[in-house]
Amino acid sequence: MKEGIAQDKLAFSICRIGTPAEEAEARAYLTKAGYAALDGCMMERPAYRKAQNKGHAITETPFNTLTQKILNPHLSPLNIYRMFTKKVPSSGLRNRNSLSRSSRNPR
Repeated sequence: MKEGIAQDKLAFSICRIGTPAEEAEARAYLTKAGYAALDGCMMERPAYRKAQNKGHAITETPFNTLTQKILNPHLSPLNIYRMFTKKVPSSGLRNRNSLSRSSRNPR
């Protein structure tokens, strides 16, 4: 790659997966192509589509178990940063769940 983002700085989040075999196939394809894939995957669920059809995020389904699967700690910004740098940031990057209510909703 001559321009743009270096391949070793990219990672894919696997989504819309129907079976574990499908996830394995997607991971094998990405590995063969020389790309990294984040841990975990987003399984295809009707509740995710319904939420998006209503203009909501996939984390806004009425089903807590589905929401928890999407809020997987492997996909947090901090863990993605660690994956690429192999270190803990000294400042700047924080998991959104670690922010206080007042810093998320300033008045």
